[in-house]
Amino acid sequence: MVYGYARVSTREQNPDREIIAINRFCDSMGMANVKVYVDKSTGKNLNRPEYQKIRRKIKAGDSLIIPEVDRLGRKKKDILTELAFFEKKKVRVLILEIPTTLIDYDSLDNRFAELMVDMINRLLFEVFAACAEFEMEKREKRQREGYEALKARGEWGKLGRPVKMTQEEFLNKWDQKGKNVTNKEFAESLNISKGTLQSYKKKYLKGKK
Repeated sequence: MVYGYARVSTREQNPDREIIAINRFCDSMGMANVKVYVDKSTGKNLNRPEYQKIRRKIKAGDSLIIPEVDRLGRKKKDILTELAFFEKKKVRVLILEIPTTLIDYDSLDNRFAELMVDMINRLLFEVFAACAEFEMEKREKRQREGYEALKARGEWGKLGRPVKMTQEEFLNKWDQKGKNVTNKEFAESLNISKGTLQSYKKKYLKGKK
């Protein structure tokens, strides 16, 4: 059995790119009956429902295909722990961003070649896992700095969210466009998420017809 796993960090993000990449690879390798599981959750959370389904169902001889190593987790320790879990279950993990994991061991000439590829993969796992954690830390640092800058400028709301516009600004835009388009179109025109739009509507349109 071949399993695919894709993950995006928020519900607003689209996992189609990862799903297409997995299916395209499977087609090129002649892999049939591929089941792709998708989570919309941060990689820091290991209790992702679809990922946990894979962990429960997958068995010896199966394969797991993921686009990037950080789909297993964000921290190096977590990633390596998950890789060890699948290795113990005798599950092959194919990571599209690491070409050496895609090599078919049956195509290699001898046991020495297999050992060399395995050694290279283990080294790359360490490197890519460390890079994933570094990228996470760098992104979180930028976010913290951004929040601090907003607070310093007095642009941080009571609920811990950036204040993007005043009630007057929102109502003007609502009267001009918001009434006549879908929530998705209106949110995109304001460059905000649908969740933020709903918050504005609940806060600013209260009592307004």
